[in-house]
Amino acid sequence: NGSALPTCCTMKTFRRLLSSCCFVAACLVSSSDGLAISSSKSSKKKLLTNARQGGSGGFGTAQPALVHIPDTSNESQTLINFLLNQRSRGINGETQIGFNADTGIRGLYACKNMKKGEIICKIPSDCALALSDPGLGGDDVPTIAHEGRNFLLMYQQELNAQMLWAPYLDTLPSRNDASFDPSPDFWSDEEIEQLEFPRAVTGAKERKSEIAAVAATEEDMSF
Repeated sequence: NGSALPTCCTMKTFRRLLSSCCFVAACLVSSSDGLAISSSKSSKKKLLTNARQGGSGGFGTAQPALVHIPDTSNESQTLINFLLNQRSRGINGETQIGFNADTGIRGLYACKNMKKGEIICKIPSDCALALSDPGLGGDDVPTIAHEGRNFLLMYQQELNAQMLWAPYLDTLPSRNDASFDPSPDFWSDEEIEQLEFPRAVTGAKERKSEIAAVAATEEDMSF
């Protein structure tokens, strides 16, 4: 969380921060799909669902309802206002930040039916965080762990960047948040093995090793 970053941390804490940032980096470079659809456009704070009404039934037609509670926190509203001021579209009315009513995990929900190929939202490229130095041609980010390191260096450590990007940084969950959903970077090797999918297990372990290697090179850094 950008507003509660300690001025100094231990090696173990740095690794946790780096793991969090690698997860953020992975989210930044991944695509969004499978958004839940809300059947209500009401601005009142209540449970919203994407359950379809009626229907002819039959194989493959039943879909479980995805119920969410709108996120009305000051941090999320500040982020939305920040994006709207940057001429973003589709993030206020057509989509909504909310919490899954069953799991408590925060996510993005659609407030209308989306057609195949339809653009969900538009955010100017100026609002995207650069995780590498354009002048280096990617040489400074050989792994996603290096992108996480750059996130800490470029946005968490630099005071001006902290202030400029506070609307986004303040929405990032911390390990103490109820909505924090740890990625495999935070799992033990035994927990990773339970994925029972060789490619996923190998990838998760490799990324943990990359994070540990990058963290070891930054042992003397303060945050």
